[in-house]
Amino acid sequence: MISKKVILFVSLCLNTVVYAINFETLHKYTLQNSKILKISKFDIDISKSELEYIKSERYPNLSLGISSERSKGLNSDLNDTFYVGDNSVSQSTLYKTYSYFSLNYNMYDFGRLDSKIKAQKYTIESKRNEYCIKQNEISQKLLESFYKAKTSQLKQTYLNQVLKYTSELYEYYNRLFKVGNVQKMQVVSNAIEVANLYNELNNTNKEFIENLENLSNISNYAFDENIKLDSLTTISNSTENKFEDTNLAKKYLNDINNKKAQLELIQTQYYPQMNFFGKYDFYGFDVENFSNTFDNFQENSYKYGLNISWTVFDGFKLKSQEKKAMQELSQLKLKYEQARDDFMTELDTLNKTYAFYLNIYDKNKKRVKLSTSNTDMALRLNKIGEVDKSIQINSMIKKIYAQLELKQAKETISYKMLKRDLILNGDIQCTVH
Repeated sequence: MISKKVILFVSLCLNTVVYAINFETLHKYTLQNSKILKISKFDIDISKSELEYIKSERYPNLSLGISSERSKGLNSDLNDTFYVGDNSVSQSTLYKTYSYFSLNYNMYDFGRLDSKIKAQKYTIESKRNEYCIKQNEISQKLLESFYKAKTSQLKQTYLNQVLKYTSELYEYYNRLFKVGNVQKMQVVSNAIEVANLYNELNNTNKEFIENLENLSNISNYAFDENIKLDSLTTISNSTENKFEDTNLAKKYLNDINNKKAQLELIQTQYYPQMNFFGKYDFYGFDVENFSNTFDNFQENSYKYGLNISWTVFDGFKLKSQEKKAMQELSQLKLKYEQARDDFMTELDTLNKTYAFYLNIYDKNKKRVKLSTSNTDMALRLNKIGEVDKSIQINSMIKKIYAQLELKQAKETISYKMLKRDLILNGDIQCTVH
């Protein structure tokens, strides 16, 4: 019998274990397991591979080829092969083997390749900035979701306490009604208040579950239904960085420099391009079989030279591309200015709301202190019979509401400070290779 009681007690304890998690731990977990960031990292690696491909144009192209064929001439009077365009017309019956070694090298292109490399380097830097921007966006979304879940959990906790005392007050008035000390209207009024509290608590529970699910979606963390979210902690020393220090600003600047490099690349198309080429040929043939073609396989010819190509007129295609690139450059500069304005507006709004909630917090601290004093006084007066129990319970309910508002104000202040720090420093602290 004793062992069964012990097992039942342990089972109840295990079922009521409360797991706690703080924002810092969840934040690290989220960034380490984010598929969005992993995809963004692949974008950086792909851009690096593209840069390696572009740089390969600096080196000459060497190629080696070999081919064998049998030709059957249907006109026995003719013995040679001639070409019509790129098509060979065979007039002899032969086994042939041909091999070649060729070289092509871009000697001078008026900076085309350098512009391509420069543009791609800025692309890589812009991709790094994008990674850090996305990381910061995830951090801000996580912070907002954590804050909402925490405040709804706080409300859930304190409303349960209010419901307990309101139900107690209802029972107290109900007993007084039965002995004729209060009117039925007072009892009904308290019953309605209890019912409203139940509805508010149910809505709060629903809100908490929704916020927790949203938090789980952002963090990829599976929350237990008994999870306890720790309070947000404030930042004591926050660095005052400028918009120009953020990755958002750096991304726009890299995009601007990238577009300038692309414009340079377009403008180099007005100039000619010089290539060196060389080719060495080997040839062997035989009337009987393929193997004999290798026996008389010998050097046949070689050639080398310079190839200069220059597009004199392209129907104004380059002019159109140049105009488009300049328009895109102007657009990027405007986007940079707009992003700076948006950044300053958001920062200014955060500073104002922070000051507003700091004022609310200070007022609520005084209110909690006053409510505590009133509750203690009501308790003492109730013990000596100076006031009835309803005054004591109502003072306790007011105290709980004051404590809830104080806690919510504190969470909001911490949230505003953390968000401000993320906006100013979040993506600056990001490093990606």
